[in-house]
Amino acid sequence: MSVLERLRKRLSDSITVFLAKHEALQENSTTQDIEAYLGIWGILRGCYEEEPELVPSSDWNKFYRSIGLLFLREGDQEQAIESAERYTERVEKHLGHGCNEYAASLNHLALLYQNIGHYEEAKSLYQKALTIYEQQPDTNPSNIAANVNNLALLYRDMGRYEKAEQLYQKALTMYEQHLGSNHMDTVIVLNNLAALFNVMSRNKEAEALLGLTQSERSSRATNRESFARVNQ
Repeated sequence: MSVLERLRKRLSDSITVFLAKHEALQENSTTQDIEAYLGIWGILRGCYEEEPELVPSSDWNKFYRSIGLLFLREGDQEQAIESAERYTERVEKHLGHGCNEYAASLNHLALLYQNIGHYEEAKSLYQKALTIYEQQPDTNPSNIAANVNNLALLYRDMGRYEKAEQLYQKALTMYEQHLGSNHMDTVIVLNNLAALFNVMSRNKEAEALLGLTQSERSSRATNRESFARVNQ
């Protein structure tokens, strides 16, 4: 294995470890966890700032998603968006603007715009990504469903509940068809839709939709939104 290959493997391993630790670091973090996190942050940020060409195209999505999460953790939304824009530009330059990787980069950028309340910009990007996904014959149906779910979350944030409901129903149907009713992604969208019904004071519909006891819901999935989900 060449030096370049070893460096790329180390970087790829660092990205994988970071994404595995990110959720855990939001709660109950130990000193060891934080030290490991900071070590990975140093590796990823150094590569981002000095040697982005070290990242193979197969890791672009995970790498730039990691960088965005790292900047957001530091409270630097401007840098997070800049990193997402750099990701989109890099994919467009090397792979073109009609591929699934480009759609994934648009989704990532849309998510960041949504985080800071720039809803119209986010909507435009989500819709553009969805069009690309739907036009590609090799698109994983789960990616389309995830995109639709993200768009539904956006409409919910905008207060457009009826539109959000339509999109949640569409995403739920797609996940059930391709992954089954018990898959975690299906359950997350189910919970998203139930949460929307509660916001709309349609509590009985929410309960009927879930059709589960509180203990069963807890064992299958937490009642949270998949706001951080980004297509792979």
